[in-house]
Amino acid sequence: MNDPPGQQDPAWMATMSFLILVATLAPWVWIVRRLIARRPILPYQPRRSVPWGALELGMVVVFLFGVSSLVFLAEQPLLDGWAKAQYGGEPRISDPELQHGLVVVLAVDPSLPTLAMCFLSAVVIAPVAEEFFFRLLVQGWLEKWERRFRRRIPGLRRLLPGLFSILVSSAIFAQGHYREAKPPDPVQSFHAMVVTSLVYSLTVLFGVALLRVFSGATLQDLGFVPARFWADVRTGLVAALAVIAPVYLLHNLCYALVRHLVERSVLPAQVAADPVPIFFLAAALGLLYCRTHRIVPAITLHVAFNLSGLLMAWFAVHP
Repeated sequence: MNDPPGQQDPAWMATMSFLILVATLAPWVWIVRRLIARRPILPYQPRRSVPWGALELGMVVVFLFGVSSLVFLAEQPLLDGWAKAQYGGEPRISDPELQHGLVVVLAVDPSLPTLAMCFLSAVVIAPVAEEFFFRLLVQGWLEKWERRFRRRIPGLRRLLPGLFSILVSSAIFAQGHYREAKPPDPVQSFHAMVVTSLVYSLTVLFGVALLRVFSGATLQDLGFVPARFWADVRTGLVAALAVIAPVYLLHNLCYALVRHLVERSVLPAQVAADPVPIFFLAAALGLLYCRTHRIVPAITLHVAFNLSGLLMAWFAVHP
């Protein structure tokens, strides 16, 4: 029999917390030792500038927003009645930290089919699509322009290569994940999950075809080197061990600060703390891509982060 929420065995919880702490500290010990020895943490691996430009990027953006409208108009009438029957109840959560759309869907129906649906959307489709768009397309294009400015302005050569592209793409990524600090409607969240998953999948297929045919992009230009796949997965997993816990800690600190400022009427009540920790997560993703110029490490880190959040949400609402 499962223990009710909040009644788990203290010894088991203490053991798990200790193992998580060790797993998190291990990569940081390795990082500090590399820094002390003045050795690069992740060697910079240059490659040619991406062959696409603003035109191709704009075409993908237009496709993204255009197809999302079409998918929403087609999907809502088909699934609205079923969604209201399945997810029209009240979420069994009170903690404002558990207010993401997928979490609300799980809170209404924490069954394995719903978990599998959320897993496909958040852990499989979203990381691949978002890394394709934000890191490969946007950051790759910004990096091409940054290289041109570095050649023309000698003072910029002192900066970390790719710093500007990482910061800008991370800011766009964080803004794209902004949400208001209020519980979303479960039915609307279900529709958003279906639309996002379909649109993301179609956009990646369209984007890859466009870049391959229109821009002549190779697999390496698209950030994928088959011979380096498993090495890239390991790099992403090590990065996940180093990054995930600090991002969650930063989120909790930002959440406490935002709630304090809201109570003092410094900030409006709808402000959420998400953009700040998400920006730092995006910066870690961008740094992985910038140093390796391969997309698999970033996708692996993104998958691990989303998976950790989904599992914590499911355990929090599962009876």
